[in-house]
Amino acid sequence: MLKRIRLQDFKSFVNEEVEVAPLTLLVGANASGKSNFLDALRFLKGISFDLSLSEILNGEARSRPDAWPGLRGRAEEAARLGTEGFTLGTTWSVPGAPDIHHRITCRTFPHINLEEDSLVKVARLSDRFRQLQFLRINPDEMRGYGRRDERLGEDGKNVSGVLARFCDDVAEKQGFVDWLTALCAPEIEGIDFLEVKELGDVMAVFVEKCGKRISARSISDGTLHFLGTLLALRAAEPGSVILIEEIESGLHPTRIRLLVEYLETVTRERSIQVIATTHSPVVLQWLSDETLRSTIVFGRVPEHEGTIMRRLGDLPYFNEVIQRKGIEELFTTGWLEMAL
Repeated sequence: MLKRIRLQDFKSFVNEEVEVAPLTLLVGANASGKSNFLDALRFLKGISFDLSLSEILNGEARSRPDAWPGLRGRAEEAARLGTEGFTLGTTWSVPGAPDIHHRITCRTFPHINLEEDSLVKVARLSDRFRQLQFLRINPDEMRGYGRRDERLGEDGKNVSGVLARFCDDVAEKQGFVDWLTALCAPEIEGIDFLEVKELGDVMAVFVEKCGKRISARSISDGTLHFLGTLLALRAAEPGSVILIEEIESGLHPTRIRLLVEYLETVTRERSIQVIATTHSPVVLQWLSDETLRSTIVFGRVPEHEGTIMRRLGDLPYFNEVIQRKGIEELFTTGWLEMAL
């Protein structure tokens, strides 16, 4: 599990370090640095592949569907303006063993390369970097048939196949029905599957309380987004770090509580980690006190160069102000960014 990250001269960061919790929400105004933070983790993920450093930064030239896309801004904008490279440091916890620390320095000008000491650390930590997984749920990719023996795509593709595999277990199936029942109106009371046995294809069919049957082709985008997130976290291997942008996407505000409840439950019970951005004060309202205080706020202030990131619990007077005004007012009035 990722415990701490330090960003030096990476994109909008000058030199910032922060602790990361099992469930960490990232908040802040547009262009405040949240996506740059995720890009740093995306760079580490890229290192776990058999790619050149140029390909990690700029993307693969090959046009296959799973080609690595590179980072936003490519190598030219990976390092902070006016610098020739960047350094990323992380600390990882390992059950039953001492924490693992690393520091990787990447030069982007005049040539793209890693410092020699960094190469040794990359080889030692590739397994940790491989645990980083990016979830980009796209309901349009979830409406077709799936296969039980294939994995869930990072866009949610093959949701029917993975759901069918889980639903072979009666208890697992009832768990998904219960979550969907709480989410949907009208209520879902069952999940069936259309199967083309000759081809091995399967499609999920959701049974409403009135008996109406709706296939994955017609179910709402919000339901598919929620289901894809549930399945991705349920299928993730213990130790995985799941990275998500705009965790509340597609959900009605009254249903966000369900997502927060699931996130806190699954990270606690399955030993996985979730790091996600949000623009919704409703998400923060439903967080446990511990998770709320571990939320990281990003901002830019005139007297400080680059992005600042701080945990909410570390902001001055946060305890007193949150009790007096509540998290929604702090979020919507911009107090969180001003407190930086």
